[in-house]
Amino acid sequence: ASVERPALGVIVVDPRGINKYTVTNEMASRLRASYYMLGALLGRYGHAEIAQPGGCAIGARPINLHLKGFEALGAEISTGDDYVEAVSGPQGLIGDTVYLDFPSVGATENIMLAAVLIKGKTSICNAAKEPEIVCLQDMLVKMGAKICGAGTATIEIEGVKKYVAVDGGMFENPRYCLYRSEYTAVLANRASEEPTEVVTIAGKCCESGDILVANANLPRAKRGDILAILTTGAYNYSMASNYNRNFIPPVVLVKDGKAEYIVKPQTYEDLVRNDVLPARLQGKTTK
Repeated sequence: ASVERPALGVIVVDPRGINKYTVTNEMASRLRASYYMLGALLGRYGHAEIAQPGGCAIGARPINLHLKGFEALGAEISTGDDYVEAVSGPQGLIGDTVYLDFPSVGATENIMLAAVLIKGKTSICNAAKEPEIVCLQDMLVKMGAKICGAGTATIEIEGVKKYVAVDGGMFENPRYCLYRSEYTAVLANRASEEPTEVVTIAGKCCESGDILVANANLPRAKRGDILAILTTGAYNYSMASNYNRNFIPPVVLVKDGKAEYIVKPQTYEDLVRNDVLPARLQGKTTK
């Protein structure tokens, strides 16, 4: 991210260049409250890893309520002597009710930061009521979040996600919907442009699981752009299918500016080659 201070008391942050979900020990040690990055990165990327807050152990600066909240939203947590990691679980991150054992300001804020970008409704019960909670809600709402209740014991958050629909889908690569394989996506025709937003890439099949990339960092996509999903691996072709009568994609070798098919594109004739219409359905009689 880029940060500017154009005037006294004014900070302008441009997060469009952020493309990592890790906060190193060097960065974390500069800010004792670096654990707030966990919620923000988890909600944005579905994955967050930071060095121990402020370089101290969890026991000295407990964030157990933060982690409990993330787990309630579907995250899997792992910790070590020098790191904390939160990763979206097999079902993804989904809004749920989070009850805090005591009204922790830090836990309330961190869960809010995660919940604004995930699917579904999150309720934080026994939430902190301090003025900074209200200020955080006001700021996030101005940025497009759907939150109400800050300053009371219950905060309601409706997650906001942005989708980009493509003319491919799970029939070409089912690996994300099967076991959450992570991929990098780029707009091939605008690859040199800086990313400006995080989106979910959805396919054209009529299935709720037809997702290709959950958190893609892209420039603002528009009709006609060409999306490339990188390093999908050898399984991509072998697992492709004609689901919903879609074409299995071809396989192309590219080198030194030359492209060659090693598996040709399918045609409509290929799709119906083995279809048979019995005579009784053709209005004909058989002897």
